[in-house]
Amino acid sequence: MATPDVSITLASNLEKLLIAETMGEWNQAVKELEGEAKRLVPVRSGELRDSITGEVATEGNEVVVLASSPVEHAGFVEYGTSRQRPQPYLRPALVKTIRRRYR
Repeated sequence: MATPDVSITLASNLEKLLIAETMGEWNQAVKELEGEAKRLVPVRSGELRDSITGEVATEGNEVVVLASSPVEHAGFVEYGTSRQRPQPYLRPALVKTIRRRYR
């Protein structure tokens, strides 16, 4: 008689438990990321800096960390244009945050 395979259910429940237990750490990390991005972004009017936000969400068994800005020129500053050199702030903020927290 074959026994039912419950490993997927157990793994899924364990992943959910681990995500729930570590959400405080993820929230702290995203606040650090947001702060670092705000420190690194070039400031002209302050609109871009003030619009940078970070959030943590779960999608199934994955944790998604998002730092972004709804300001139209955010991507132009980060990646540059044909007339403006890139001035990255989000990617360097991510690297600095990861290095600081997980070295």
